[in-house]
Amino acid sequence: MRKLRYFVFLIAATFFLVPSAASAQAMKLLTRNSGWLLLYGRLYWTNDFGHDWRNITPPGSQIYGPYMISGVFFLNAWDGWALLVRRSSIATGTFDDALAETHDAGTTWSVTPLHVASPHPGSMPLAGGGTVFFRDRAHGWIDFGVVSSLAVMHGLLFSTGDGGATWHLVRGAPQIAGSVRFATLKDGWLAGGPTAGDLYSTHDGGRAWARVVLRAPSQQGARTWSSYSPPSFSNANHGVIVVSNPWSTALTLFATTDGGRSWEPVAALTHLPSIGTIPATTADSHLITAWLSHRRSIKLTVASQHNQKCAVEGPVSPEAHLGAVTWLSFRDTRIGWVLAGKLYATADGGRTWTDISPKAPRAPVHTATPQKGKRSKNSRG
Repeated sequence: MRKLRYFVFLIAATFFLVPSAASAQAMKLLTRNSGWLLLYGRLYWTNDFGHDWRNITPPGSQIYGPYMISGVFFLNAWDGWALLVRRSSIATGTFDDALAETHDAGTTWSVTPLHVASPHPGSMPLAGGGTVFFRDRAHGWIDFGVVSSLAVMHGLLFSTGDGGATWHLVRGAPQIAGSVRFATLKDGWLAGGPTAGDLYSTHDGGRAWARVVLRAPSQQGARTWSSYSPPSFSNANHGVIVVSNPWSTALTLFATTDGGRSWEPVAALTHLPSIGTIPATTADSHLITAWLSHRRSIKLTVASQHNQKCAVEGPVSPEAHLGAVTWLSFRDTRIGWVLAGKLYATADGGRTWTDISPKAPRAPVHTATPQKGKRSKNSRG
């Protein structure tokens, strides 16, 4: 029996069952020049493609603050949310999360305690931390992890329709820990589970959910399983999703033109390196992945929907500190960021890379912390 090679992909979103400041690392290039970076517990913002960074860490979640950042989501270059977890609650197993909200790219934040609970007495308590997604300023979802074994990774999905003032359990949702996406207020997906092997969809706003199974043609009838990223949509009908095959270290891009009711494989990358994690993302309906080569360079591979492939290897400065590639974010097939120990940027499709990591962290500007039952507005200079 062939030995299983552990192959995991990461894509444009992040999940922390037991969050930690050291592991909470993610980023997103939102426009040609604007984006955010969560690195070692600090949240940064740039408006010039990483030439200059502004520390926009929400109040109370600085390195020595009572809270830490578990998840970040920006709807655009202004509106963003950060899920905060009280540090002391991690050790005690209690739930004490808060949601930070900004509508000016992190210049000011409003912080609100989250009043949510497990659905009934005796059920598994919320672990704190999770993933957050907003369709617009009013409608959002948080998938919280619950206290459970890593082999199960349960979760509970909550939604808001009033901008986060109140949250309600989505009772029909599968109880898995993962990432949630909604293309419209009715069409949504939940991807996660212990091996990211669970994918569910709803087309009625979350009242009913159905399991989705996607396999590339080469996988039909094979003794294998799939791992799923959350899908991304350019409009209500057109979207893509990346599916990995842990047995053959392959990635397949599926596309939909009917709002996710049906999917077709349109591109694939096979025989990828089986070392650590292979992150992937999509841009302009292309499948993009990257890893480090033995020549201290970043190898970028792109596959189009016509399955045309292009691989480019670009050198990194000999002085650069390189770690494993853990995150990718691209605006198109030429312009993007790669997180590999530090943050690297390319504007020529991976032929050259520049270290754009924030410099030495600045001292925190604000010290206010969330207050129970109150919304606090805090400014940053």
